[in-house]
Amino acid sequence: MYLKIANNEFADGDFNALEDLLGLLDTKLKSINEKIKSSTDPDADGLFDRGEYFIGVGFVAIQQYITSTFMTLEISRDIALAVPPIAKAQTTVVHALHAAANYWKHQDEWKLVHVVDRDTENLGSSAKLTIRTIETITPWTEYTCSNMLAELLSPEQIELSPLLSKLEKWRSNLDKLNT
Repeated sequence: MYLKIANNEFADGDFNALEDLLGLLDTKLKSINEKIKSSTDPDADGLFDRGEYFIGVGFVAIQQYITSTFMTLEISRDIALAVPPIAKAQTTVVHALHAAANYWKHQDEWKLVHVVDRDTENLGSSAKLTIRTIETITPWTEYTCSNMLAELLSPEQIELSPLLSKLEKWRSNLDKLNT
């Protein structure tokens, strides 16, 4: 829950907590990235999987913030997820993050782990929608969360904290809907 203090200034305890958590996760991601640079086989060393894990956890925390914010304002999920900023191909940043978090949380349940054939025919409607949303930003492939983060930021910037500025823009745009 946030309070609007001035024109475009907010007091947002949930955002501050998210900022702290993403900072902690970024510390782990920086360490992993350093190990990747010095590894002769980072995939075999499990470094890519480890990075994917922390990014997925970060996406779920971001999803919780997004959901908490729009629910508190009593704005529907569909409307909230359509609020800019736009990431790519008319898909908003928050919709992409929401889909990536769902992918991370449900990939085992949807039997998407270790899928070689990327056929979506046998997936349920929720999983298909998630995959379609992800594919507007990045291919559905190994390390989907890492690829999503790279597309939303830049390939050199594999950290979660830079997403906070995009969430701030979204919150501001969402607030305008509520006034």
